[in-house]
Amino acid sequence: MKSKLKQLTALVCAVAMMAALCLALRPVDTAYGASLNDQLAETRAKKQEIQQQLDKIKSDKAKALLETHRARARQRGGLADSLLDGFCLQGPAESLFRWLVLPEGWSAEGFEQAALRDGVQVYGAHRFAVGIKPPAAARLAIASPPDMEQLRTGLLRLRALLEQGPQK
Repeated sequence: MKSKLKQLTALVCAVAMMAALCLALRPVDTAYGASLNDQLAETRAKKQEIQQQLDKIKSDKAKALLETHRARARQRGGLADSLLDGFCLQGPAESLFRWLVLPEGWSAEGFEQAALRDGVQVYGAHRFAVGIKPPAAARLAIASPPDMEQLRTGLLRLRALLEQGPQK
């Protein structure tokens, strides 16, 4: 009798485990109404979309676009180098901005205000310094003007300011 009881218990346990397994394998609805299978399919679709975007980034088209932007940045940097020749302009020619080390007599704040009066927005180094005395320098956003002519006009105005010196 004990052996039949053991067999019956084992059979009941096996049936219960099979029922639990069947419940675990069926699609389960979430609070949002989508089954786990739907969510898995959506995740796979998103993964495929991301992979396609990465492939585009790696493509020659993206490389060509990047080189076009670099060439424009070099052109703008070259213009700044030529128009501010004789003044200390720091940073790579491809940079989106350059630092202009101001001649003696200028403060970053004073140059920023004078440039703004002449219609050119620059930012003095004091705006970027925390806990230290900043150098007398101004940050020039070489990439900001919408075209080369506006960049040229702004740089020529800055050069004129530098040549006349600070107003006392």
